[in-house]
Amino acid sequence: MTTPRFEKSTTLNSYPYHYLGLTDYVQLELEARRMRSRAIAAFLNKIVGSLVASLRRSAAEAELRALDDRTLHDMGLSRSSIPAAVAGEMYRPAAPSNENAGEAKVQTLKAKAEAAA
Repeated sequence: MTTPRFEKSTTLNSYPYHYLGLTDYVQLELEARRMRSRAIAAFLNKIVGSLVASLRRSAAEAELRALDDRTLHDMGLSRSSIPAAVAGEMYRPAAPSNENAGEAKVQTLKAKAEAAA
């Protein structure tokens, strides 16, 4: 007696899988592979996103550090407050209203905790 020859097929309803009763197992295995690939993609996206954010932060700090002290003072910054300003931990007051039209329009940056007090 000769053994039946099965042709290679990748569909779940193909004869070898169906004959061996493995359709559910194959379907579960495919779904597990999809979930693993999605998890790996999400992990890589998170790493790339944090790397890009870090590069942008360092570029912004480098630009501010390239300015002279007078320009930084006009912006309401000191050299020690550059990392906080880039991180968004500084508070800039709202634009002056018409009541203050005659006053100087220089705004100083304050730490958020200092501005809240």
